[in-house]
Amino acid sequence: MAEYILETLSVEPAQYKVHNLNCSAVPDTEGARYLGSYGNQKAAIDKAVNLLNGVEACQDCLPS
Repeated sequence: MAEYILETLSVEPAQYKVHNLNCSAVPDTEGARYLGSYGNQKAAIDKAVNLLNGVEACQDCLPS
């Protein structure tokens, strides 16, 4: 199972971005929130969307 984090963004339209814990595109994990461990990326993204508005997936580590 992979672990995921939620990055808080300062740009619109998305306010949050879901990343794999090992993603090199995360600028600062200190400001990120641990989302949990999931069997696939869709489950992690769905969890974030259910918790918050304005969520998108990182295109570097979670391509659609």
